[in-house]
Formats: sequence, C-alpha cells, structure tokens
Amino acid sequence: MMKYLMLLFLFISFHSLSQSAADWFNRGKEKLDKGDAQGAADDFTRSLLLGASNEGYYNRGMAFLYLENFSAAASDFRYATVYKKDDSIAYYFLGEMLREQGLYIESIAAFDKAIFYKKDFYFTVFERGNVKYEFKKYEDAAKDFTIVLEHDSLEEEAYYSRALCFRELKDFKSALKDFKKSTELMPNNQMAWTDLGDAYYKLTVYDSAVIAYKKVTEIEARSSEYWFNLGRAYNKILAYELAITALNKCLLLDEYSGDALYEIGIAYEQTGNKTAACEAFTKANLFGAVSGENLSEAIERNCR
Repeated sequence: MMKYLMLLFLFISFHSLSQSAADWFNRGKEKLDKGDAQGAADDFTRSLLLGASNEGYYNRGMAFLYLENFSAAASDFRYATVYKKDDSIAYYFLGEMLREQGLYIESIAAFDKAIFYKKDFYFTVFERGNVKYEFKKYEDAAKDFTIVLEHDSLEEEAYYSRALCFRELKDFKSALKDFKKSTELMPNNQMAWTDLGDAYYKLTVYDSAVIAYKKVTEIEARSSEYWFNLGRAYNKILAYELAITALNKCLLLDEYSGDALYEIGIAYEQTGNKTAACEAFTKANLFGAVSGENLSEAIERNCR
C-alpha cells in the first residue's frame, strides 16, 4: 500500500512540476507577443529551470534576439538544437546570431545545418550567401545566390546580391547583367540603379551610365552623390551644359565637394567660361578634389 501511495505522490509531483513549467512558458509567450522581451526571457528562464525543452530554449532565444543580446540568443538556439536535432529554424537563427557577432565560419556552419535538415530552405541559402559575401568569399556567395535564382528566377534581391559579388570579382560584364535584371524587378530601388550606372561607367559605356544615373535622381533628388555621378557622366559624353546643371544641383546640397567643383570646372572650361572655370578649379584645389588632372595646371590655364 505504501508503495502505491509513493508512486501516486511522485506522479502528482511530476504533473505539478510540468504544469508549472508550462504555466511559466505560456506567460513568457504572452509577454513576448506583447513586446515585453525582458519579462518573457525571465519567464522562459523559470520554465526552463523546471523542465528544459526545445520550445523553451528557442523562445528564450527569440526574447534575447529582441533584446539584441546576440551571444545569449545564440547559446539558446544552440541548446534548442540539442533537444531537437533537426530544428532547421533554430539553426537558421543560430546562424543569424553568430553572424551578428562576426563569427562567420560558425555562422555558415549553422546555416549548413539548417539547409541539411530542410533542403528547400532557400531563404537560408540566400542568407548564407550574404554571410559569405561579408566574409569576402565572393565566389562561394555567388554560387549560393545562383542556387536561389535556379529556384526562383524572379528573386530580385538575389540578382542584386550576386551582382555585388561579380563586381568584387572584377567581372563587370556579369555584374552589369545582374544589376540590369535587378532594376527591372526593382524599378524604384535607387541603389540598384546607382550600381548599374557604376557598372556602365566602369565599362566606359557612358551614355547608358547617364540613363541609369538620371533614373536615380528621379527616384531621390536630395543626394549630392547622385547628382555628382550624373554630372560626371554628362561630361564623359560631352554634354557640358547638362553637366553644369547636374553639378550645380550637387553643389547646392554639398558646396564643399571638391570633386564636383573639379567636374563643373571642366564643363565651364569646355563651354568657354574661363572665369567660372577658374573659380571652380581654385575651390576644388582648396577643398581637396581627389579626381582628375593636376589642378595647378587647370588653374594656370583658366586663371591667367
């Protein structure tokens, strides 16, 4: 009789313990849903003390993620995979947390695990490519973005990211092709248009660079850099009056841009306005232009 009473006591105690862990877990979930990440983390900790589980570690990891405690989050996501070895989502977040800490090799390994357990997890392949790019493994990163595009040929971010890899690899023709595709899929993305213009400029296809840079200024007109790029490209196709207009807009936004002053000096000189050219080259020299010819020669030509 005593034996059965002891077993009954153990059953009741265990059931009470599990229920208590579940209660703390549910409270933590409610707080996490309401944005109280610290309160949620505290409740998940109480739950884990009463009974460790994949769900407990995973959710506390999410709370630490919201608190930007990436080291603690990584630790919990790692523990979550101990309790559920094929948890591809936990491996994904582990990869992201390691990436936040600059632990690229470990991050890639975590993404590898996530992909191993979920073969069609293409978003993870994309993120692994981004980590490889940050780790300067450009060829490997481009391969990951290609895998994504083989799955979804309309994934605009993958075209753009692969183009960045090709640019780093000095394969400007391939970069140009991908930047062009990314602008077709993201017509209002100013960075994609800027990079497309840069690729054309590198390949000395200046008329196409002008078209791309002009599109950027239509999307965002408040950037001195965008107007500078357009003005410099206009100079390359000998459209000096248009260059002056664009570069003046650049200088309205950044009057101390030595490079813009140098480029507008060229345009003024070519249109025969030596007085304006002299002033522009003199200011460019003062403000430290880093591009172009020896400024002393340009000043000598236009200021004497």
